[in-house]
This record gives sequence, C-alpha cells and structure tokens, in this order.
Amino acid sequence: MIHEFRVSNFLSFKEEQVLSFEATSDRVFEDIYCVRKKANLRLLKLAIIYGANASGKSNLLKAIDFLRQLATNRPEDKTSPIDLPQFAFDPTCQNEPTTFYLSFFVRHIRHIYSLKLNQNVILEERLTFYPGTQPAVAFDRVYDKEEDKAYIDFGDKLGFDAKDKLIFEGAVFKNSTVLAAYNKANVSTTVLTEVLNWFQNQLQPMISPEDDLTVRATTLVQKEQAAKSLVLDAFWSAGLDIKDIKVEKDKKAETIVVKTISAAREQDQKITNEYLSGQVYLHYNKVTFLHETSLGKFELPIRAESAGTQRYFGLACLLYYFREKNSVVPIDELESSLHFELINHFLRTFLVNTTEAQLIFTTHDIQILAEDFLRRDVIWFTEKKEDGSTELFAYTDIKLHKNISPFNAYKIGKIGAKPELGEIYID
Repeated sequence: MIHEFRVSNFLSFKEEQVLSFEATSDRVFEDIYCVRKKANLRLLKLAIIYGANASGKSNLLKAIDFLRQLATNRPEDKTSPIDLPQFAFDPTCQNEPTTFYLSFFVRHIRHIYSLKLNQNVILEERLTFYPGTQPAVAFDRVYDKEEDKAYIDFGDKLGFDAKDKLIFEGAVFKNSTVLAAYNKANVSTTVLTEVLNWFQNQLQPMISPEDDLTVRATTLVQKEQAAKSLVLDAFWSAGLDIKDIKVEKDKKAETIVVKTISAAREQDQKITNEYLSGQVYLHYNKVTFLHETSLGKFELPIRAESAGTQRYFGLACLLYYFREKNSVVPIDELESSLHFELINHFLRTFLVNTTEAQLIFTTHDIQILAEDFLRRDVIWFTEKKEDGSTELFAYTDIKLHKNISPFNAYKIGKIGAKPELGEIYID
C-alpha cells in the first residue's frame, strides 16, 4: 500500500506536491476504507482527484507511473538520455533535478524510496525500510560527476558479500535505477526482491480513458476460472444481463493475422510486441457474451457490446487484481463510457470486497461528492496556478464545517479547482 507520494519538477508539478493516503481521525466507514499498518497509522484504500481540464490531474497519475517504470526497466544503452518531462514553463527548471519520493508498505514493513535525477543521470537514489522501530538502509546511491560513475553503499541487511557488491555495481548504469539493475544482476536478496516485486506486480500501470482493457480482461477470464466467476458476479450485481463469457479460437483469422504481421515486419514497419500480441489475440480469439432476456438466450461478439459494457468488463477484471493481489491501480477518468450509477456501484464493490488494495482515480463527475458513503479525506483537488504549475491539495485542508456537503461546496466555488469560463458569445 502507498503511504505517501511526492513529486517535483515533473510535467506541470514545479514545486513539490504531496499525495497522502494517511487517514484523518475521522472514524466514518472505518472498516471499509482504512487499513491499520501501525498503532498510530491507518491508510486509506481510495483517492479521488478532481480539478479543471489541464489542471494536472492526469499528470499526478503519470508521475506515479513514471516512477514505476524507472524502478522496473533498465535502459539497454547506458548512454541514452532519460525521457524526463520536466516543468516546461520555467526555463530554469531544465537545469534543476526532478525528485520523487514514495513511502509504501510491503506487507507490514514500511519502505521509503527516493530519487533525484536529470535528463541524463540518476543523481541520487535511496531505499530505507523498517524491519523494526528503527530504519535500516538498503542502499544509498550517489553520482560522481568527475568520474562519471555511480557509487553505492549497501546496507548490512541485504547480506551482500564483496563479490555480490562488485557484480551489482557493474550492472548499474548512470541512467538506470538500482532497482531496475537488480532485475538484471546475477545477485539475490530478499529485501530488494520483495520491493521489485511490489513495483512489478502490485503497483499496476496507469489506465487511460483510451486504453482497451478487453485484451487483458479476456486473457484473465480464459486462464482463471475464479476471475471469470468474479466478473460474471460483477455483471449480475451491476444489472447487466450477461450470463457467460466464451473465448474460442478462430484458426482462420489467426492465419490471416500472422501472415499480415510477417509481411509488415519484412517491410521494416515499427510494430511493438505489445501491440502485436493485443491485435493477434483479439483477432484469433472469438469472444462472445451470452445474454439472457425474456425472449431467450443470445450470443453477441464483444465488439457488438456497448462501450460501457466493454469498459465495465475491464474494470470488473480489476476487481480480481484488487482482491487477489492487493494491487494499487491508477485510473484516469474512471467515468469514461460509464453511467454514474455504475461508477457508484463499482466503488462500493471495491470498498467492501478488498482488504489492502488501493484505487487512485481522476474524474470530472462531481455527483460522487454528494454520495453519503464517501469519506472526506479521500477527496483531492488540482488547481493551475498563474505560472502554469499545478497545486495539489486535500479537501480536508479547506477546513469547512463537517455539515457542509463537499458537492455543494465545490459547486458554489468554496474549494476552487474549477474551470474559469468566459462569455459564451464568440467575437
């Protein structure tokens, strides 16, 4: 679970901004919202981000996802630049480092991972954890500009001998994180294995409104009967008349697609493996939904279903990851293609059926603010400042009376983070 995330000089975040999942003293819906990690620390399972268009909502999720990629992917070329999108509206920021800070829990052990980097080099990287009441350093890495080299101090808890350290240091490029290098190095330690596993498997990639979730969802229900049962239950509870999901091989379509891909490769067209696997899968797998109505049972191909049904199919599969893996999932514009009541139902289902999973999402749907099941410490806002940078703040920072509805407060402008609109007539 994420405890706290901080970022500076990344996209629209110029000054450091902080997203915290630490619950306030409020005990409302304690059993479904809060997870106790320490005697005095309770973490929230939900964070909802509101704000005007271009205020930086999506950039917050992109920052989390960028850190995930830095921690898991090592560049093949040690001289290649880091594709780092720094704050663009202040030229001085191009000469300043970007910083990330993530406090998170692997089981009940708190870890703190911090990074400082520029367009070419990881300047500083540090991982500490709390095996007891006192912190222990896993590693502390700094970049020596004169020698053009990274130096790493390894903590005793890793159990590395001199040979392990030498091998590991040789795998760390100046443009690569220590965690990503560990994924390639021929050394092993439980501490780093568990942290890398958290970044790779529990912190899920960001989901955008344009992302097609049907490939991953179909793969999951085909391989995991438990996932299929969960999805069908989710369909039923959401009022959709889908009774079964069938996935069948279409050999004829498979042959055509494979030939097309081979021809494209021969012409040196740029086709990524992810794109190929997704396209091949959808073409040579015949996916149908079985509907049961008052007139009987009927099968529809998945592409004949509404955009909302397809989207909810993908979200329902996420419930499996939430339940089985305690995943952390960032979703941009959760409401995409979905009716408000279906969003409402999905959120309630997530809250009551998960233990230590976390959902972070952006939305424009302010009706959620009026719901009586919503805790106020899960609500966040982004607002664009005069210099074009993003300010992130919590609803609880506003200090409004507890009897004031967040929905009404936002509607009448007591919170801010709303579009500033002009006249409707065009000169």
